[in-house]
Amino acid sequence: MVVRDLNNNITFWNRGAEERYGFSQQEALGANIHALLQTQFPQPLAEIERELFRQDCWEGELRQIKRDRSTVIVTSRWALQRDEEGKPIAILAINTDITEYKRTQESLRESEERFHGAFEHAPIGMALVSPDGRWLQVNRSLCEIVGYSEQELLTMKFQAITHPDDLETDLGSRHQMLAGEIRSYQLEKRYFHKCGQIVWILLSVSLVRDARGQPQYFVTQIQDITERKRALEALRESEERWQLALRGNNDGIWDWNVKTNEVFFSARWKEMLGYEDHEISNHLDEWAKRVHPDDLELVTQIIQDHFAKKTPFYISEHRVQCKDGTYKWILDRGQALWDEADNAVRMAGSHTDMTERRQAEEALREQEAILRSFYNSSPMMMGVVELLEDDILHLSDNQATANFFGTTPAAMQNRRASQLGAPQSHIRQWIAYYQESERIGSPVRFEYNHNIGTDIRCLSATVCFIGKASSGRSRYSYVVDDISDRQQAEEERAKLIAILEATSDVVGTASTDERVSYLNRAARKIFGFSEGEDFANFTIADAHPKWAYELVRNEGIPAAMCSGVWVGETAYLSHDGREIPVSQVIIAHKSPDGRVKLLSTVARDITQQKQTEASLREAERRWRFLLENVRLVVVGLDGNGKVDYVNPYFLELSGYTQEEVIGKDWFENFIPRYQKQPLEKSFQELLEQNFHPHYQNPILTKSGEERLIAWNNTLLQNSQGDAIGTMSIGEDITERHAMERMKDEFLSVVSHELRTPLTSIHGALDLLASGLIDAQSDKGKRVIDIAAESADRLVRLVNDILELERLESGKISLVKQPCNVADLLIKATDLMQVMANRAGITLSVSSQDMKLDVDGDRIIQVLTNLLGNAIKFSSPGSTVWLTVKSELVNPNTILFEVQDQGRGIPVDKLESIFERFQQVDASDSRKKGGTGLGLAICRSIVQQHAGQIWAESILGKGSTFYFTLPGWIAEDVCDDNQAHLSD
Repeated sequence: MVVRDLNNNITFWNRGAEERYGFSQQEALGANIHALLQTQFPQPLAEIERELFRQDCWEGELRQIKRDRSTVIVTSRWALQRDEEGKPIAILAINTDITEYKRTQESLRESEERFHGAFEHAPIGMALVSPDGRWLQVNRSLCEIVGYSEQELLTMKFQAITHPDDLETDLGSRHQMLAGEIRSYQLEKRYFHKCGQIVWILLSVSLVRDARGQPQYFVTQIQDITERKRALEALRESEERWQLALRGNNDGIWDWNVKTNEVFFSARWKEMLGYEDHEISNHLDEWAKRVHPDDLELVTQIIQDHFAKKTPFYISEHRVQCKDGTYKWILDRGQALWDEADNAVRMAGSHTDMTERRQAEEALREQEAILRSFYNSSPMMMGVVELLEDDILHLSDNQATANFFGTTPAAMQNRRASQLGAPQSHIRQWIAYYQESERIGSPVRFEYNHNIGTDIRCLSATVCFIGKASSGRSRYSYVVDDISDRQQAEEERAKLIAILEATSDVVGTASTDERVSYLNRAARKIFGFSEGEDFANFTIADAHPKWAYELVRNEGIPAAMCSGVWVGETAYLSHDGREIPVSQVIIAHKSPDGRVKLLSTVARDITQQKQTEASLREAERRWRFLLENVRLVVVGLDGNGKVDYVNPYFLELSGYTQEEVIGKDWFENFIPRYQKQPLEKSFQELLEQNFHPHYQNPILTKSGEERLIAWNNTLLQNSQGDAIGTMSIGEDITERHAMERMKDEFLSVVSHELRTPLTSIHGALDLLASGLIDAQSDKGKRVIDIAAESADRLVRLVNDILELERLESGKISLVKQPCNVADLLIKATDLMQVMANRAGITLSVSSQDMKLDVDGDRIIQVLTNLLGNAIKFSSPGSTVWLTVKSELVNPNTILFEVQDQGRGIPVDKLESIFERFQQVDASDSRKKGGTGLGLAICRSIVQQHAGQIWAESILGKGSTFYFTLPGWIAEDVCDDNQAHLSD
């Protein structure tokens, strides 16, 4: 800020002025401002001052010199200061430095000039385009590209001359740029020239925005690429023609730089070997390592010969390995280029797949060999002949022809038919047919009979004209087939058809489209067709009810086509609507190539069979129900002795499941080893002779127990009468057998036991009756005592036997009622006290107040029997204890004990003594007076009360007999009651 007087002398110079111009305040004050700063005015100073005094202010740009002699440009704003009277007294100047701004403006101006020059004279089209597409500025090159003048373009939008197929892409890119998504873009597009032709351009676009970021205009560069596009199109078409030619020839291309061994392999070259383009590099090794090892040396030599100019071209057929490991035959052709020194520098060529041709040649050779083999080995007579005036000349004949004439093919060559023994009548006949085939231009077939001795053969011949030989004679081929067997077969076929017509079974044929082509008489009768009536529209579906047709169509025909034949039960639908069940066979007749050409069927009416089967099924059901529910063992064995049936009772008896039995060897798994061999022998004799229909043998249950079975065996036979197995029904007689054995043993023992006292009685009575002994004598009295004792023993024995039998047979019913254990013990001891006193035995009783629901008399019988035995086998002065208590394990079980101090019982006798007539010592029955049935009776009584009885003993110390009974313990338990009874 500067203040000066009207003479332009400085009166005020602030700090900003000091910094701006470099002069201090002392230096500036009083100095003329324009002289000090060498001010340059935009107009004469006098004009500026007049304007200042007129308007009191002025503003403009001044150029001034600073203290360092540099120039500064300022925007100067002058304000005229007046006194109170309005007279001007000073001028205030405020100067703003705009030096940099001016420099920038100058640079911009220079840049604008340069841009304008470049814009106008650019060799490519340039334009400024508004955001809506209007041309704002265009250069001369753009006008030349599109054919419009600058004035014409400035009135248009670029959309007006853009090809419609390119407009959407161009607008899309501009929208992206306006949205800030991209900064620029480039694309190839088409303009319409003013003359209407299409101009290809390369368009480059960028966007200019203002200081606020708002779009101002697009800067576009347009390069005419029409000629380049045409050249590229021509090149593309040329490339396509070249590639098309290569593809049409199906060849691969290679180009070998001999010096570097780099090779260009075309995509087709690689494709021929099964490779993708990137899988093979550009080196000679890629080719060399794939050439078959057997071919590589020869191929290399052929290449070297061509490089040495021994051959004009490189041509080789060799094998090259494909990606999958197989080899292809390749025809490799090429030509080299040589330098001035005749060194091969490059060779290019093609790669042709010859595999198919090689295979075709090989196949042709094989076919020729096959045809030659067929010609030589064919059973039909074949050959080539020429016609003479009245004869036939044989040129080539196969072995069958030679055999027919009784010679060899070589011997027949160039021989006349008459020389070979052919009758003249046959020769004339053949000549006529040969000539006819030449006349009509096609083969002629005929049949004739040929006599060979007494044998007449029917021959079928086909002759064909081949052409003229170099001699001018006509040449023909012939094929002769001996159809004697075929004629015989046709006769047999006629007989077969007669049989088919006569059979009662339905026989028919149909094509694969299910149209019926033949029906025999039985079939025509069922379906309502008269003799000779047309059934061309009759189909398989018409012959069956719906369900049967579905079965035939979905199962029968497919199965027959697959395996050749199908058998099943279906039904026919008769003309009157009846459904006839049939057993049907469908056969698919195939041609040699496996194609089904005909379907045939044979069906039999099984109405009666169905009724019979229904009756059999019902009978089988009844028998099976019987076998499944009968309480007898039923076992079925096949011919090998394997189980194929058992009934539920067998499983129940043996403990096995059905899965554990079916299919197992009967003799190996269910028969004891000691019975296996004889039973297998009986089984074989039953199969072979129907022998051994009845026998008994044990079988093994799952637990290992043997059960005795009485068998009734039946031989099973098939429809031809062959034995196929057995069916055995058996009764489990294990218990019955055991009872019978026990009964036999019992009778034996009883007879012995009864006989002994009877013998004594009988002897005593005989002695007395004979008078040998006086009845009143001591000896007689002794004999009478013996007889009385024997009678008493006999009575006891009979009573015990009857008692035991009544108990075990259930004839004696237990009368159970509540009883006090103590009362039972007292009654038992009271009964045995006399016997104990006589024997000098002390009875010791220990009891509790317990309740039992028992037959009291029978329990007392058990106790007295046990006490009696204990007394009999105890020494005088010893004690017998009788005790009762509840078991510790089960308090509701009452345990009785009778313990003595006798001689004891051997361990091996502890079980058997409870059997009938079993005693520790056989002499005890005589010495002690026992029958051997007392313990058996005790066991029977205890078991009928659901109890158990057993004995424990120590030899020389005594025995203890125990038995248990179910019961309950009274609430009030009495103290042990000890009773010691003695004489």
